[in-house]
Amino acid sequence: ADGTIDVTRTRDNFAPEDDLPPLSVSNEMPTIKQLHFGCCPIGGMFKEVPEEQAITTLQMAVNSGFIHFDTAPWYGIGNAETNMGKCLPKDGSVQLSTKVGRVIRPEAELSRDDPNVEWFSRKWWKGLSHNNYTVIDMTADGVRTSYAQSKARLQVERVHCLRLHDAETAERLAIATKEGSG
Repeated sequence: ADGTIDVTRTRDNFAPEDDLPPLSVSNEMPTIKQLHFGCCPIGGMFKEVPEEQAITTLQMAVNSGFIHFDTAPWYGIGNAETNMGKCLPKDGSVQLSTKVGRVIRPEAELSRDDPNVEWFSRKWWKGLSHNNYTVIDMTADGVRTSYAQSKARLQVERVHCLRLHDAETAERLAIATKEGSG
């Protein structure tokens, strides 16, 4: 109620990332439980990924031992998170990370004059079954809205890790780090 975003661990029977032994890239192979499964491709980047294929892929990743899954609203303009929400376990056996800094809005709500609407974004994602677009919003309200939208698509109450996505310009970073933001 105070506007604070609650991001906590969702599982009690794993070692927090800080407790994992450091990896030497040249001498050690990471275990599958140390790897993060990146979900950008299941959003349909460059090639359509039917929902059934995306869900099968995610289920295979879980069955193979992956516990860390990374996504973002940007990935398929919400499709990756939606597919993850449909099939990933809700018992705390996996850790989810997502990103904030973009909200998703239906085309009917948008103005062609808004420079924050990523009109180009649909060209990256194939097989979309909606008319939504990503809108850059690094403000405190935008971060809260982005997080709430992601939790709804993922069908969870909280995620393990929340990252600021694509604050690569001085303007975006200034908005995101403004005193009193998020």
